[in-house]
Amino acid sequence: MTSLPQTTSARLPQAGAPVAGGMMYAAGGLPGAGAFQMTPGDVWRIIRANLWLIIILVMVCGAGGYLAHRVWAAYWPSYTATGLLEIKMEITKDAVNERVSEVSDTRLVTLARTQQQRLTFPALFSEVLAKAGPMRETDWFKQFKGNTQDAKDDLEKHFRVAPFPDSALLMVRMTCRNPRDAKIIVDEVVTEHIQLQKQAAQTQLDNRTKGLSQLKDRYDAEIRDISGLIKTTQIQLAEKGAGVEGMFSTTETELRALVEGRIKISSEAADAEGQYQRAKQQFESGQTPPEVQKAIDSTPLVLALGRELAGYQIARDMKRDLYGKEHKDVLSATNLADLTEKMLSERRNELRVNFSTLLLSQLEGVAKGKKDELASLEKSIAVLKNVHVEFSRELAKMNLDKEKQKDLNERRQQTANVLSTISATLTPDNQVRIEWGGPAEIPEIMSWPKVWFMVPAGVMLGLMLGLGIAFLREMMDDTVRSPRDVSRVGQMNLLGIIADEDDDPAVANAKLPIFDAPHSMTAEQFRQVRTRLQHSVALETTRSIMVTGPSPLGGKTTVAANLAAGLALNGRKILLVDANFRRPELHRLFGFGNEKGFSDVLNTTSGLGDCLHATRIPNLSVLTSGAKPPNATELFESQLLADFIERALEEFDHVIFDTGPFLVVSESVAMAPRVDGVVTVVRAHEESRGTLQRMRDGLRQVKAEHIGVVLNAVRAQGGGYYGRNIKTYYTYSNGE
Repeated sequence: MTSLPQTTSARLPQAGAPVAGGMMYAAGGLPGAGAFQMTPGDVWRIIRANLWLIIILVMVCGAGGYLAHRVWAAYWPSYTATGLLEIKMEITKDAVNERVSEVSDTRLVTLARTQQQRLTFPALFSEVLAKAGPMRETDWFKQFKGNTQDAKDDLEKHFRVAPFPDSALLMVRMTCRNPRDAKIIVDEVVTEHIQLQKQAAQTQLDNRTKGLSQLKDRYDAEIRDISGLIKTTQIQLAEKGAGVEGMFSTTETELRALVEGRIKISSEAADAEGQYQRAKQQFESGQTPPEVQKAIDSTPLVLALGRELAGYQIARDMKRDLYGKEHKDVLSATNLADLTEKMLSERRNELRVNFSTLLLSQLEGVAKGKKDELASLEKSIAVLKNVHVEFSRELAKMNLDKEKQKDLNERRQQTANVLSTISATLTPDNQVRIEWGGPAEIPEIMSWPKVWFMVPAGVMLGLMLGLGIAFLREMMDDTVRSPRDVSRVGQMNLLGIIADEDDDPAVANAKLPIFDAPHSMTAEQFRQVRTRLQHSVALETTRSIMVTGPSPLGGKTTVAANLAAGLALNGRKILLVDANFRRPELHRLFGFGNEKGFSDVLNTTSGLGDCLHATRIPNLSVLTSGAKPPNATELFESQLLADFIERALEEFDHVIFDTGPFLVVSESVAMAPRVDGVVTVVRAHEESRGTLQRMRDGLRQVKAEHIGVVLNAVRAQGGGYYGRNIKTYYTYSNGE
């Protein structure tokens, strides 16, 4: 049980001001995606940091490439023999079409690919290896100890055929250790291929000649058969009365006469039928046909009655003119005329009926007779037509046979001409599509290895290996080295960057660079930290500040002292307190004794004024740690710390505490939520990003106000963040 007063509530953190400065990131917000991307500057930094490693690997691998070339050339050299084959551009006269054709570009490509496939076909290698010849005597073949399958596999691997660009040439290559063997293999394979092509051409020529001869014999047999059929048909036609060529037969003449008669009788029958139908229609309609009317008018009785009627009418008219209409003689003459006219009319009607009946009977008989005559002709014509059709069919068949005979004669003659042309022009040699264009020679220069390839390949391998190792080291190195690494942790402000003290010659002997070496680069950086601190928080409300770090030896005391001195030089009254009871440093830094200090003030054994030390820096007072208390954590968690801060702030504008590492000692954890703000000091290349993240999360857990991070001891040598900044600063400061 502790005898200290009861623990009080933590001091509420103060609201911070907006972040200012181009090198800080907004608090409480994640950095942009660009914070995690590697820039060209980062790449150049990584290369410079590992430059000697890259150079050494490039030199070693380049030398290794040269050594590998020498060893390879001594024990496993490769020689390549090259021969040229030419594809014939002009084809010999075609025996069927009788023409000479030139190979087109497309056809040439096809021929080249065909020959390429044939020259690399495994069956060709089997043929060559199966024959006893120079190839079986080579050192190349002897190394397989008679195993032709292994030799065949090696040929498939190293024997190459490729078309020569923009030409009708094929390039044939063989690679092996013995240059003479390479030439022999090329010669043997190509010679065997050409010989096989000739044999195939001879076989094809023989088969073609044999086929054409058989075709000619078949044409002869067919011509003989058709000639016999034509003669038989001619005899049969002559016997049946069908004339010979160019003359009409008797059947055809008779048929022609019957057809002409049929046309005449058909016309007459149509006329007779027409007359009958017209007369019938007139009779039925009460009309008198002209023929009947003529017959009636020529009858003697009708003529006599007509004359009497005319006499009575003349007498009547004369008496009427003399005596008038009512005279008895006129009336008597009128009666006689009417009676005579009636008798004439009755006689005419009687004669019309009789003559019409007679005319119809006559016309009907004529029409029927013509129809019967026409039917008889039709039967005769039908019989003759059948005979004529049979004759025509036989004659057409004979004509077709003659045409076929003519066609067979032409084909036979054409086949005979082809056989004659083949015998005169075609030989196996001129049917082969390929020939030597340039025989292979024994190679004098190795085809592999090549020094111009091995050495650059070694150099490239060394370069890639060096770059790979350099970037692998960069990826595996998770320490905080630059502002980019701080941003990768996220949600932390960067207050500033302090260069490594060994890289700034102006601060070699300065304990407080901001005061002892005010024109140095380090002092300028501390002033930048002070400026950014003023813009990060409202210093009017953020008056108690704790300076800590995740691990020991991070430079917390140096940063706290220079920050306090910078604020004091800015006109503020500052109290710098050493709250690191485990390893106090402020009394050594300023050259004070440590008999009394912060522990005595907290335990109220001494007053604040009795333990303060004035410094040579205006407005800056230092309170050393004093004796180590047995219960430092309890002191920081008690009301005593809050009372001390209130008393100190009555006399000073700000109280700055230099504390132990936050992730190591519990005192720092206890003090963090009781001050207005916490500044974290991280030593570059020492602290990992994981450690910094745990530091951030630990401050969140105790609800402490984290002001920002100071990145300390950033190196300026090759690969460091401040490679040029120090030189640029002094050049500019000196007016150069």
